[in-house]
Amino acid sequence: LSVRLDRDFGGRAMIKRVMPRQNEYVNEIWISDKTRFGHHFTRSEDRLKKPMIKKGGVLTEATWDEAIRFVVDALKAADGSVAAIAGSSTPNEDLWTLRKLVEGLGGGLLGAWTPTHAGADLVAQVGVGKGTNLGDLGQGDAVLIIATDLEEEVPIWRLRLKQAADRGAYLVVANARKTRMDDFASDTVRYDYGQAAHAMQNLDAAIAKKLKEANNLIIVAGAEGLTLDGSRALMQAAANFLIESGHIGKPNNGLLSPFPGANGMGLHYMGFSPEATLQIMQNPPKLLIVNQAELLADDPFAAEWLNKVETIISLNLFPDAVSNMAAAALPIQSFAERDGTFTNGERRVQRFYMAQGPMGEALPAWQVFSQLSEALGQGHAKLSAAAVMKEITENVEAFAGMRYKELARVERQFPDVGGEDLYYGGTAYQNKGGLGVQIETSADKGEAVSVGEVKLPDSPKPKKGQVLVVPVAQLFNRQSTFKPSVLVHPRVPQPYVEINSKDAARMNIKTGDLVEVTMADQIRVTVQAHVNGGAPEGAAVLPRYLTDEATPMVLTVGEIKKV
Repeated sequence: LSVRLDRDFGGRAMIKRVMPRQNEYVNEIWISDKTRFGHHFTRSEDRLKKPMIKKGGVLTEATWDEAIRFVVDALKAADGSVAAIAGSSTPNEDLWTLRKLVEGLGGGLLGAWTPTHAGADLVAQVGVGKGTNLGDLGQGDAVLIIATDLEEEVPIWRLRLKQAADRGAYLVVANARKTRMDDFASDTVRYDYGQAAHAMQNLDAAIAKKLKEANNLIIVAGAEGLTLDGSRALMQAAANFLIESGHIGKPNNGLLSPFPGANGMGLHYMGFSPEATLQIMQNPPKLLIVNQAELLADDPFAAEWLNKVETIISLNLFPDAVSNMAAAALPIQSFAERDGTFTNGERRVQRFYMAQGPMGEALPAWQVFSQLSEALGQGHAKLSAAAVMKEITENVEAFAGMRYKELARVERQFPDVGGEDLYYGGTAYQNKGGLGVQIETSADKGEAVSVGEVKLPDSPKPKKGQVLVVPVAQLFNRQSTFKPSVLVHPRVPQPYVEINSKDAARMNIKTGDLVEVTMADQIRVTVQAHVNGGAPEGAAVLPRYLTDEATPMVLTVGEIKKV
């Protein structure tokens, strides 16, 4: 992060430029354009800047001491009926202190948001082996990408795996629709939406043979066009294929998944799961703590069960619809205002460092949870993020030995960015912040790993006049953390839905028409029609976070009509 004192920021330090920190295991010297230009939310004037507590039914500014006392009283009044939901960009330190707080009160449900991708536990068992470097894949190796559009979900993986194909790796792309990775694939597989696990279990014999006989095999399994149960089935089927073919427990072999957010795997290791989120939805607690998760902006059905929660405590960067419902809305710091760690999709724990001062009175979430725990008699509050990580290393087996000093270790890399070779000057930073440490899988440690049952779920069935509505990722979108980056607004498309030409002809719809998409008989959005062959017949592809209204997170059925 390139930082300087800025007049327009009150003379304080602010991020002016984001550059890649070289790590040949993770991103080499690349970052996506969204990462490069999408940092403005960290200093947005729309951020939540002061603690707010509800008085007389109205959220009112309060001091932190008042807010802590207010929340402590609410936690005590819940009498153990306490649960938490954490967003997928919540750092490890925040997750750990939140978990301790909830469990110390007698609560047991720790939900991961968004509840769309299952199988993090399988990645922990048979994920890519320790020492994996996607840059090493080439001739004789194989990659299967299924139910994901990597260009929109994980651009760095898309770029590195495309290069693997350029070096001669056998690349198979399986999806219900064409994605950009199809252009680089050795073979492509099509299946009906909702049937990804079936396709994984019934691969063409010739394709399956090439994958099994490859020197190294990596499977990237997503959740596009699936329910959570469908995602679980696909992940299990992919894990079984890797186990049966012997492609586990060694570098450049194993399972990956494009979990949303910066810390999807961290959620798993800290005890949070999407399955717990579904339990919270089905049986709401008296008190729910929501950390950096915009439930109502993500899920149009969330209000139905949130209204059954007596007390909501919200911690977020921005005021949102959840904070409006909350008894307390507490401002927290972004990654740029504090120290902490994330665990990436390859299970590498990496540090990030404070770059600019806090917005208003925002605190790191770990500090808020730690103060609440102390006030409740659960032990002394930690004084630093490093102290929290030390406690994590002592209590979470996967993080053993991962003190900040170890995570900050660096070694010489090639190319020599920042060294004598000036070729890369200005395009990347020499890594002085640490290479991080990759968590071993169960297979890496030689533990027994066996195939599991694949429970194939039923898919939603459209009735006459209906189509399957498939939510898909859109990298450049209108989420709250990207809206402040005005510079790249031209890259955010207008809301649209992709309709198959045969379906469009039956509906008398042409490209450019305004259409209303109705989902689950109650959710309606007005978008522009794209009739371009991007969707299979009987399905409509609806990118998420382009409309002001929330749209369903998973596969559903709906109707489309011209406005």
